[in-house]
Amino acid sequence: ILSIGFSGADLGRAAVIAFVTAMLLSKRRTIWFAGLVALLIDRVFWPAAEQAIAGADFRIVATSIAAIGATFLDDLGLYMVRYLGIVAMISVFVAVRWRIHKPFVIKEKKT
Repeated sequence: ILSIGFSGADLGRAAVIAFVTAMLLSKRRTIWFAGLVALLIDRVFWPAAEQAIAGADFRIVATSIAAIGATFLDDLGLYMVRYLGIVAMISVFVAVRWRIHKPFVIKEKKT
């Protein structure tokens, strides 16, 4: 899933977004919701921020966001694969976080 949905340049960005999203995930939210938020950041906010930092005019940034909306149905398969890949990465990071923060339980011996 990761190799189909992400190219080499996108994988690092997706891993950073998945890591941060997994660290901010609360117990009230599911991994699926966190994946949706991470996908929104990955496909809308991050590219717009990159263009703004590069000095693009507001109209160019707004046009690129509108283009994402216009081609949404055409790119739906890609979004689904990227969503599943981000959810997989978030679940790995959540599992690692859980293992690190899991208290060590000492079993008492019955005598």
